[in-house]
Amino acid sequence: MIEGLLGRPVPAKAIPVLTQVMHWSYGSVWGGAYAITRKSARGRIRLLGPLFGLGVWAASYIQLVPLGIYEPPWSYPLSSIADEIGYHLPSGVTVATAYNVLARGDGA
Repeated sequence: MIEGLLGRPVPAKAIPVLTQVMHWSYGSVWGGAYAITRKSARGRIRLLGPLFGLGVWAASYIQLVPLGIYEPPWSYPLSSIADEIGYHLPSGVTVATAYNVLARGDGA
């Protein structure tokens, strides 16, 4: 994205840091989306965390395959897909748990 927008090459040594910044920024934006969605999902709150994690995982493919950054999920070994889902499910549950704990303080 930097190369496309600024027309400047990104040094290889900067890629790990830029990857982390992008990953955490992307996750933070999704956390905001979770906060909005959470308010309308009162009855299904226990499923919302795992569904959120799966949704973020799916969204990455929906966005990154057309950009040519990822291949379609069926192009990867099942073990790789299982690893990715295995990372996103606990992340979704952690986000949901954190919001539930924080909501207890405001009477929600």
